Amino acid sequence: MKKIYYGKAVYDNREISAVLKVLKNDSLSLMCLQKLSLPEGSKADDVWERVIVPTIQMKYINLKGNMNNDLKKIYLSMMCFVMID
Repeated sequence: MKKIYYGKAVYDNREISAVLKVLKNDSLSLMCLQKLSLPEGSKADDVWERVIVPTIQMKYINLKGNMNNDLKKIYLSMMCFVMID
């Protein structure tokens, strides 16, 4: 398999348009706003910035903190026993 380095890669128009299509149609903000019902009179950009982004951020922080706590418990529970005769 031949490696193509990012700096040397040449992308044709089909690939560029496919990437732009995904970014415009399948972004995280679009998926979230399609699944959630917005209050009447609210702007999607305002709800995204004020409500959804902080919620995702807190969820990520909690997951990361829980994982770090679990790893710390596992690490501290490992005991090394040395037997000296």
